[in-house]
Parts: sequence; structure tokens; C-alpha cells
Amino acid sequence: MRSWGLIFLLILTALACTLTDSDEAEDTAPTVVTTSQVVGQSLTLTPTIGISTATPTSNPTVTSAPLQATPNNCVPRSDWPIITVQAGETLFSIAQRVGSTVDALQTANCLANPNAIRVGQELRVPSVPPATVTMIPCVNQWFFTFNTSRTDPRCPVPVDVTDAVGHDFEGGRAYWYKATAIYPQSLIYIIYNDGTWAVYEDTWNTSMPIDDPSIVPPTGRYQPVRGIGKVWREQPGVRAKLGWAYEPEYAFRGRRQEPQLLDINFSDLYIDHGTRNLVLNLRYLSRTTGERLWTVAGSY
Repeated sequence: MRSWGLIFLLILTALACTLTDSDEAEDTAPTVVTTSQVVGQSLTLTPTIGISTATPTSNPTVTSAPLQATPNNCVPRSDWPIITVQAGETLFSIAQRVGSTVDALQTANCLANPNAIRVGQELRVPSVPPATVTMIPCVNQWFFTFNTSRTDPRCPVPVDVTDAVGHDFEGGRAYWYKATAIYPQSLIYIIYNDGTWAVYEDTWNTSMPIDDPSIVPPTGRYQPVRGIGKVWREQPGVRAKLGWAYEPEYAFRGRRQEPQLLDINFSDLYIDHGTRNLVLNLRYLSRTTGERLWTVAGSY
């Protein structure tokens, strides 16, 4: 009987140990969470020393920010001239052409993306360089050589050659140029010593006297005749500024030439001086005041 009692005690002890181990195993077993249980929920990681905290949102959104946002209060410069972007141009090439920088142009034009300019877009720039002009050789050439201090880049019309007369006066010089196909009226040019000039149509003809016998010049001086004499007698201002002629008039082969492209505000005529191989530039400066000035343009 004692042996059966001992065996029974050992069995009870073994059962007690088994129950204890089972309870502890149930307490420490991991909890399995399915995917459906966390959809739509937020997970928060408890921060610890040396570990950063991250709180993911339930529906994160990925966005792409521009290279540089345009300030809400940015206003393009209005004190700079405007150019139009051409095919193949970049902001860098434009900056080089106008003497600026990409940053300066981007700021001045409130550009969000300096790499996104388009053909036809207008941009403000600090200066506009002159356009490159392809020079086309002139068909006609000037009949004289310009002085080294001046030139005329315009192409000339064909030179007009005609009979001419020159007359030197105390206060200047007068020319008579016969009518041609280019200048259908005979003209008289008055060149004053003060740098101004005038032009008159020749209204004299062979049925009129060549001079006025009642006008007697002083010794060594002459009264002009024919067309120049008629203007000299009938225009008091011309007679007062020119004075008496130094010598009789003389004939020469006259030449006149103009540039093809004329400015609406003034015009130029290059005319043979008739002496010392000089060519004068007769410039009509103003259509309002009628101001006319002459200078020596060159020689031949």
C-alpha cells in the first residue's frame, strides 16, 4: 500500500507541472493580425532613444514640385525692351546675346522654369543688340570717293550726267544744271559760304534778255547772266548773300547722284562742284523748316 501511495503522489506532481507550462505558453503566444484588420487604420511607432518616429497616413499622395515656383507677387519688368523667342533659342543663348544672365532674365520675366521658354514667347531683356545685316553689293557705284571722315552706306542710283555751268561769287557759288530724264526741270543751285544752300527752277529762256544793262558791277566784278542772273536779280535774298560774281560763268560736265533709300525726314544729293574735283553733299534737313546744309563729301 505504501508503494501505491507513492506512485499516486508522483502522478499528481507531474500533472501539476504540465498544467503550469500550458498556461504560460498561452500567455506568451504571438497575436496574428490579418491584412483586412489594418486597412484604413493608422499605425504609430512609439519613439525610443536614437530611433526616429514615423506616422504613415492612411492614403499617402505623391506630388512633383516645379523646379522653381513663380512668386505670387512677381511682376515682369516694364523698363526693359521686348524680344520674341526664335526657333532654336534658349534662355542661356538669349542671355549671351543681350549681355545678361539666365538668373537675371528669369527674375525679370517671372519665369517658373528657365528651361521651358517657347518659340514666339515675348521676353523682357536689358538691351536689344542690332540685327545682323547681310550686305548686298550695290549695282551702282558712287561717282566719287568719300572723304575718310565720312561715308554713305546706302546704294546710289545711277549717276546723272548733264551740261552744267558754274559761277563763283563773293558770298558763294551758283550752278546751273540742265534738265534730264531724272531731273526733268533745269535747276539752279545756290551754295552760300555760310554752309546753307537753296535751289530754284530755271525759268529763263532765249526770248528773254541775258542780263539787265541798268545794273553796272564795280570794277573787277560781274553781273550774272541767263538763268543764274535771272534768279540773282529776282530774288533779293540771293543777291544780298551772293554779292557780285568774281568772273564770267563757265561750262563743265555736271554730275549728280542720290542714294536709293531716302529718309522721309531729309534727303541727300551729291553734286559735282565743277572745280578742284570736289563733290558737295547737299542735305535737305527738315521738311518743316526747309533747312538745307552743305558739306564737302569727297572728290574724284
